[in-house]
Amino acid sequence: MVMEESKPDSIEQQEQSHLSKDLIFANLFVQLKFGEDLHINIEKLNEEVRLYNNNERTSMRYKSFLEQKFLIGLALMIGATGHGAKGSELQKASEYEEELKDDWPSLILQPDFGRFMLQNHFKEFCKFIPAIWVDQSISEQDQWWQFSGAVNDLNS
Repeated sequence: MVMEESKPDSIEQQEQSHLSKDLIFANLFVQLKFGEDLHINIEKLNEEVRLYNNNERTSMRYKSFLEQKFLIGLALMIGATGHGAKGSELQKASEYEEELKDDWPSLILQPDFGRFMLQNHFKEFCKFIPAIWVDQSISEQDQWWQFSGAVNDLNS
């Protein structure tokens, strides 16, 4: 019995049928993690940036995060868990490799996360990312209301 080759039904499926395996898994992760809430979470993050920029009395102003930078920031946080190094060492592979010339070589290459996002922009991302889990509606019932959303999200 010969089975017909399945054809994508929707435009989204057609677009994904030409993606590499890495991109298919990345898209799957984003859909499972955020679903329709991706843009809501990006807006929460950017609202926190706007509030900070409007309320703080410093001359430092932060930029909003586009969807691409939001996803890159998440990917770098996930990727950092696989490396036993300080954050600054994850950003600058070329400088770190210069320091290692006299040391023992490593089997694990330095990731050079700076290729994807500058260190200062990643620090800004880490500063504001907790805002996507804040739920002020439970602030009266839950003393951990600023963080409990992250725990619930992880457990779901």
